[in-house]
Parts: sequence; structure tokens; C-alpha cells
Amino acid sequence: MEAKKYPPSGSLFTNENKKSENSPDYSGYLEIENEVLDHLIKQKENNSEKISMSLVGWKKVSQKGKAFLRLVANPREEKKPF
Repeated sequence: MEAKKYPPSGSLFTNENKKSENSPDYSGYLEIENEVLDHLIKQKENNSEKISMSLVGWKKVSQKGKAFLRLVANPREEKKPF
């Protein structure tokens, strides 16, 4: 059985180990597939000033009862003029 593919995704959890006021409020991860990485490389090869992706998020609660944000990233398509 082939593994189910998911869009680039990750999670952000509240940083419970803040060492100072400048420490991040959240920490987490983002996993991307090679296809998305290829898209980002193409942005760079097209001399894009900034490489970007769009992000969306959902508030969730872990099995341990901790709140977190579930993230999904997608390649950001440039808007074409009319």
C-alpha cells in the first residue's frame, strides 16, 4: 500500500521553555515534499526577490491537552495581471 501524500504541513506549539522575553512564543516544524522544494527552487531561478509560500492554520488540541496550531503550506502562485 502506497503511503498517503499530504501537502507541506507542520505544527507550532507554545514555547514552554522561554529563557527570556526575546525567546520565541511558539516553536515547531514544517515538512515539505521534494515537489514543493522544486517549486521553491524555480522561484529562485526565476530571479524572484523573495521565495514565499502561503500558510494556513487551524487551532488544535493535542492528546495531552496542549493547544497548538496545525499548519499547511502551499506554493504561492504569483498573481497574473488581467
